[in-house]
Amino acid sequence: MHDHDPVAYRHAETLVSSFVALGLKHVVISPGSRSTPLVMALHRFQELEKHIVLDERSAAFIALGIGRSTGFPAALVCTSGTAVANYYPAVIEARQSQIPLLVISADRSNLDRSNGAPQSMHQAHLFGTYPVFEFDIILPDTPESLLRLDYLAWQSLDAALHKAGPVHLNMAFDKPFEPHPSSWDPSVTLASHSARRIHRPVPANIDPEHIGIDLSNFKRPILVAGPLLGNRAITDQWIEVLENSGIPIITEISSGLAHSRLNTERIRPYTQLLSEPEHRQTLKPDLILRIGHFPSGKVLESFLETHREVPEIAFHESIATGSPHHTSGTRVHGVASPDFIRQLKDQLDSRWLETWQKLAQKVEASISNEVLTDGAVHRAVAEHIPTRTNLFVSNSLPIRDFTFFNSDWNSDYNPVFTARGVSGIDGVSSQALGVSLGSASNTVLITGDLAFLHDSNLLLSKSLLKQQSLTIVVINNGGGQIFRSLPAASFESMYDMYFGTPQEVELELLCRAHGVHYRKAATLDQLPSAFNDLCPESGIRVIECITDTQASVRERKASWKS
Repeated sequence: MHDHDPVAYRHAETLVSSFVALGLKHVVISPGSRSTPLVMALHRFQELEKHIVLDERSAAFIALGIGRSTGFPAALVCTSGTAVANYYPAVIEARQSQIPLLVISADRSNLDRSNGAPQSMHQAHLFGTYPVFEFDIILPDTPESLLRLDYLAWQSLDAALHKAGPVHLNMAFDKPFEPHPSSWDPSVTLASHSARRIHRPVPANIDPEHIGIDLSNFKRPILVAGPLLGNRAITDQWIEVLENSGIPIITEISSGLAHSRLNTERIRPYTQLLSEPEHRQTLKPDLILRIGHFPSGKVLESFLETHREVPEIAFHESIATGSPHHTSGTRVHGVASPDFIRQLKDQLDSRWLETWQKLAQKVEASISNEVLTDGAVHRAVAEHIPTRTNLFVSNSLPIRDFTFFNSDWNSDYNPVFTARGVSGIDGVSSQALGVSLGSASNTVLITGDLAFLHDSNLLLSKSLLKQQSLTIVVINNGGGQIFRSLPAASFESMYDMYFGTPQEVELELLCRAHGVHYRKAATLDQLPSAFNDLCPESGIRVIECITDTQASVRERKASWKS
């Protein structure tokens, strides 16, 4: 960097250099003019992995997926104007899911704000209350400004990690954007200069005396595990303290606790078990331990609502996660210590776990073996997914169905990811691609037809996967089938138009137009061949499973009894 380089480039290179020194590895870039100084600075650092994504909305979810799988924020870079507005859904999801994310939007300077200049809008504070930290970068051309940028990089990553969420830096640039030709040689790797360090937050071990509750009063505790952030170290801590604890565990597949070491305590299938009214009093706990985000599924939600007067202790990894049923419960930051679990184990009702296990064994699902159902697809994924392959399960029905239809599946060697922050269906495929990039591993995504179509621009980014693959299993059951569990489903004359919203897109033609490999299964006997060699070496593969809607509804109702 030369002193005669323009201010825009000197500021951009200083900021980028500091981020690299602090550990930034991934940056997702969407093309644009105003962000030229940032892009040219990023290009100089060969250790950065740059992912070029045309659609800013998809780009944001890809970056979010990288953050989910690595626990460290990826950077998002875009030009000024509505480009940055397309990041909004992913920013919301990052905050709600407590995923670190770094948004760096280029902007016009004050010279061209609020005066009708093209591609100009009010970008500062664009994301409202969702960022955990934000800064509108309008700095003079002084040595102090470079020092401020260096510190700003540390502030940003520190906030993204310790406050667990998105950071927005809005960086104003005046022309000229490009550095002096004599100072910009992309073949020379620049040295990053920041001496600061980022330390990732480590949850504390929670001992009994830290809670402020007399644990000796409880003899029938249960543990409810919702989605965790994908931090394998924290998951392993929980597995270690809960193994042979004797405490019944109700776990979503995305919690990471669907592990063979916990098979004795893990209750399967809890959805069907808890849907029986006569079991609710028999299985009433006197203490609810909860980890992760609030789990999905109306049966479990109804069970917790029925017992909302039962004391709850919620363990969380960063900021507190709420509970709609136990608003006065105790919130702690950390993981239960071995002493905490040991104290509960020593005073357990000797028949408590056995009661859960015996009732669960009596519960049998009604499985259809004649036609291709949603449940059959979920079972096939669990059967065919290779070890050490990521599994990403979409929202709406997929996360509920996979948890139920694969209640005996152990996720020992398969990291499981979901997007349970806002529980929307937008950007799911892009997040799964980001998980592949961040983890440098193959990923299998289970999603619905509407969620897939909602994020079909992800197919434009197939070339990003040069060393990994993303297999998208699309359950095409004719639209939003989750709404069939609502009272509105009885109004057949309006259901399809407003709730089911069936689509007529030929997914094979869509994939062919993008040069994406496609397979189809429309019957049970076609399923094994469609799932053969589930994960290719690289790129994107789509497997469309056209399921029988009515048979799936019957199977689900018989299983859930809801």
